Order: sequence, then C-alpha cells, then structure tokens
Amino acid sequence: MDLVARVRQGFFPEVYDQECKTPGPLQLCLLKKHSGARYCLAVAEFDPAADLASQIAAVRAAVRQATGALWMLKEVGAYLVLHADAADVNLHADQLEVDKTGVHAVIVQGIHLVGRDSAEVFKHSQWGGQTFGSADAIGARISDIVRSR
Repeated sequence: MDLVARVRQGFFPEVYDQECKTPGPLQLCLLKKHSGARYCLAVAEFDPAADLASQIAAVRAAVRQATGALWMLKEVGAYLVLHADAADVNLHADQLEVDKTGVHAVIVQGIHLVGRDSAEVFKHSQWGGQTFGSADAIGARISDIVRSR
C-alpha cells in the first residue's frame, strides 16, 4: 500500500471526517471542523530537484482551492505531508518553513517531508511554545505510518 493510501486509512474518517477534491499537486486532502476552526491534512509528491518554497506555495494554493479557504473568514490550519518515494531527501527541519503568523487563508501549521527508505524530517509551527491543530499528534501519527512501510 502506498503512503497516500496509508495516510488516508490512518486518518479518515476517524480524525478528519471529510475528503476534498484534489486540485493541482494534491494527492489527498482531508478536512475536519473543530470548535469553529477548520483543519486540513494534505499529501502531495515532493520533487527534490525543484525549489522547496515554490512547491509549498503550490500546495498551499491547492489546499485553498480544495477547502474554499478565505483569509479572515474561513481560514484553514493545514498539515502538509510531502513525499518523494523514488528519491533521497537531503533536507533538514530548519529548511522547512511553517507559518509564524496566522495571516493566511491557509495557515501551514506543520510540514512532514518523507523520502524513500522512510527517511523523514518535519517541523511544526509554535506560538508561545504551543502547537495548534494537534500538529504534534498528527506528526507522531504520520511518523508511525511512515515507519510501518
């Protein structure tokens, strides 16, 4: 079973109860609502030869389209899983850019980058030492899924 299918199986419908259409680079887009907030888990393929910031921007735009996110009206906290099954990933967590403010329609709260042989790096946003949208729990669950390959 590929990573996308395993992520879907590990999170849907138990954690995320809606599956959205997957425009652009998205391979999976799951959504949940909790206490008036909306959270998304998105999976896309990572190209190690391409610019990381451009890839994250493209995934953010696709999540915005898939979820109908609007700044100041219908924001979405997003956890992104980027995977490169056929390539080595030579990045460090400090190279992953998560949002430090909530001034986006899609607020990237976590990025999890997975390479072949289950190599992974991840980073979660923190405000005042706190993560939001259960980013640490989602990251731990993603790591469990990656290690179970």
